[in-house]
Amino acid sequence: MEALTIVPSEILNSRGLIVFDDKRSNGNGWRDIGSPSPSVAGKRLYIPTMTGTVYVIDWNVETFDENAVVAINDLGLAGNSYQRGSLSFANGKIFATRFRS
Repeated sequence: MEALTIVPSEILNSRGLIVFDDKRSNGNGWRDIGSPSPSVAGKRLYIPTMTGTVYVIDWNVETFDENAVVAINDLGLAGNSYQRGSLSFANGKIFATRFRS
C-alpha cells in the first residue's frame, strides 16, 4: 500500500476570500467537526472521511488486516473537496455528496 500524503485544505471560497479564520486550523483540515458515518452494504464496510476519501473494507474476513481493504477511493482532489454526509445506496449504486471549498 502506498504512503499517504497530507495535503493542506483549501480555505478560500470561489471569490478568493478566506472562509475560515481560526489561525489554529488554517490549511490543516481541522476546520470541520462533523464526520460522515460508516455504512454497511453486503460484505463491505464503507468508511467515508471528511477529506473525500472512502475506504472499502471486507468486514467478513477471518483476519482483519491490510488484506481486508478492498479499495480506497477519492471523491475529488485532496485538499479541494470534502465529504460530510454519509453514503446512500440504491439499485446497486453508491451515492455521495461531495462539497468543494
